[in-house]
Amino acid sequence: MEELRQKLRKVKPEKAIEYQATYLELCRYLDLGTGFYHTIVDNLKIRENIDLDRIGIEVFKNNVNPSATASRSVSKYRRRELTAEYIQRCLIHLGDFARYRETLLDASEKRWEFSRQFYTKAARVYCENVFQQNSLLVFPQKI
Repeated sequence: MEELRQKLRKVKPEKAIEYQATYLELCRYLDLGTGFYHTIVDNLKIRENIDLDRIGIEVFKNNVNPSATASRSVSKYRRRELTAEYIQRCLIHLGDFARYRETLLDASEKRWEFSRQFYTKAARVYCENVFQQNSLLVFPQKI
């Protein structure tokens, strides 16, 4: 994908056909990637019965209060925690794809709201993953 983005930047304006072909190929990859990660998130939410608005709170509460996991099996808790981490990674990728799509637009059309929403949701889903959080903090400063 990065190769296509670089190629798109280098194509001369007089080569409209080459530019259009590269643009469409990049859009196709963005569509495929977006669909792929949306499918993973949806499948994990359904399979693990996860509410994205509450999972971050559940994981945080269980980490702060270990006795909360005493009534549940540790493996079940760990599975939910791993699922939250996987969903977070997918949301970060979705934010990246949304950001890439915005870079294809004219400056006056760029709003960044979709990428910001994905990154914000990713930060809420799994608060314990500091490494991922750090990459999320960089994005708003670039805009």
